[in-house]
Amino acid sequence: MGMDEPGKARRTKQSPGDAMPGISSVRPCGTSRKPLLILTRAPLLVVLLVTILETNPANAQRVGGGCEYADFPGMAIITLVTPIRGSQAVLAGLPYRPRRVLFTFSPSTPVANALYEPGRQYELTLSGGMPPGPGFLKKYGIRPGAAFICKMDLIRSGTCTPVVFTFRNVNVYDFFELKK
Repeated sequence: MGMDEPGKARRTKQSPGDAMPGISSVRPCGTSRKPLLILTRAPLLVVLLVTILETNPANAQRVGGGCEYADFPGMAIITLVTPIRGSQAVLAGLPYRPRRVLFTFSPSTPVANALYEPGRQYELTLSGGMPPGPGFLKKYGIRPGAAFICKMDLIRSGTCTPVVFTFRNVNVYDFFELKK
């Protein structure tokens, strides 16, 4: 997705039927034993479906449908990188020590929108809200003071996520640390 004109509205299209593309209905019981196998493995299936849907770049962290966004290019400056300790780290259940990453956003042009607060700190997470790990931070050069070209999308209409950031050289769909 390229950087658009600052403040230019963009329309996204989503419909309720897009929630689970490629998923077909289960046949009635008695026609095959496979549906029962699927139902007995329902928790695993749900985890796999959520993972597939959350890692699909077409979802781009937006929920809802028929939304319009105003795009604002600018720079994101990393302000804090700290380990998530104690019960929060255990709750994450990740195979690495998760990190909390905060950043500020400075738009290239003035933003007159109540959703934007100059100097506010936002949290950088992987797609789906998962905290990044030390390998991810190293791979993308994320450290306090690092600057990244970034685009901020602010919602104009619809029920999608109100504020979305897209980093040009940071892939928030890169879950390589989960594969270790």
